[in-house]
Amino acid sequence: MDEKLEIVLKEVVEKLEGRGIDQDILRNELSELLKYGVPPDQAKQRIIQKYTGNAAAIETEAPQKLIRDLEGNEGRVNLLCRVISINERRTTVDGDERVSYYGLLEDESGVVGFTAWQDFDIKVDDALQIKNAYTKLWQNKVRVNLGNYASIQKVDSSVLPKGEIKQFKIKNLKAGLRNVEVSGKIITLEPKEVRVRDEIKEIWTGTIGDETGRIDFSAWHDFQLKIGESIKISGGWTRSWRNMAQLSFDERADVERVSQDIIPVETKDENLKLSLEDLNERGGGSDIEVKGTIIDIKEGSGLVFRCPQCKRVLKNNLCGIHGQVEGVPDLRIKAIVDDGTFAITAILGKELTQKLIGRTLEECQNLAQQAMDYKAIEKEIGDKLLMENMELRGNAIKDDWGVTFIAKDAKSMEISLAEELEKIEREEAS
Repeated sequence: MDEKLEIVLKEVVEKLEGRGIDQDILRNELSELLKYGVPPDQAKQRIIQKYTGNAAAIETEAPQKLIRDLEGNEGRVNLLCRVISINERRTTVDGDERVSYYGLLEDESGVVGFTAWQDFDIKVDDALQIKNAYTKLWQNKVRVNLGNYASIQKVDSSVLPKGEIKQFKIKNLKAGLRNVEVSGKIITLEPKEVRVRDEIKEIWTGTIGDETGRIDFSAWHDFQLKIGESIKISGGWTRSWRNMAQLSFDERADVERVSQDIIPVETKDENLKLSLEDLNERGGGSDIEVKGTIIDIKEGSGLVFRCPQCKRVLKNNLCGIHGQVEGVPDLRIKAIVDDGTFAITAILGKELTQKLIGRTLEECQNLAQQAMDYKAIEKEIGDKLLMENMELRGNAIKDDWGVTFIAKDAKSMEISLAEELEKIEREEAS
């Protein structure tokens, strides 16, 4: 870092020679930009532009780009886009609390995540002309960054190209699409409250399926949806959530009830009933059913406390994003599940944890207080579930750390796991 800083500093000093600018000031400003991941060339250009007041003295203005054409580590990025979502993040850097904002932007070509390192006073649905942004790769995905030298101008939404509506089958949906049209049957549905810029908003989450697959969705408007009805959504978009595509749509989308009774692919379909080895080779999936034995209960199971804003689990009463907060109690199970062919990590939330251990969250809190040890719940989970044969249904993702299974349902199996594996092998061979 120091070597890179000195190289860039030398180039900046040469460009600004004769202007009487203190070299220590330039070093501090460059260090701050590099600390936040601004590419060296971009940092150099911004410092020079600041002290010359003439962007043309460095380079001519960069052309406007489409989101689909963005690459990692680009500087001087200009976009014409709309804000889909925005959230606040608080972090501590060298003992100082910093506030930043993150969310999604869209144009006629696609959707991309962004981070704003200061408050640009932007809101959901704002149409923006963005200049001098920069991009970085985060988890192998391009992300737009709005730093101190970014220029944000709100424009009339009529200047945004509408883009062509494109029809998709659910199995072909991937993260980063916009103007999506998809038809399917609502399989699950529940209301949920989320915090958006210090306001509580009610959304509706669930699963929708067609004959090719299933996908989780979030509806940011009350379309009076009902489980079991077949609908056509026009004007949705997709994003990546836990490395899987998720469908979203709001009040600008058209949601139409269709007369055709769409029959979604069922969990009983053999393509969705997998051994853990097959699940690993497949690289994950949506609405998958697996069976296995719980061979370990991982640390961090039991009674946990979450950040009231971002829902992350606290460590020592600290949220990695929002700092010190008053935690909200929750229950979860993190288990290693093995079926003899492979092992995965399974995550079970509060409702499933309560169901499997036969205790409510309040009862677990009381038990932990009586034992004067929050680990008491983790121990009880181990006593009840270790070496238990389980049937799980949910979504699976694969990354560098292996396969993680986010369970939507779970139940104990009374039959032999070996018999189940033999059954799966017979069905695959037939």
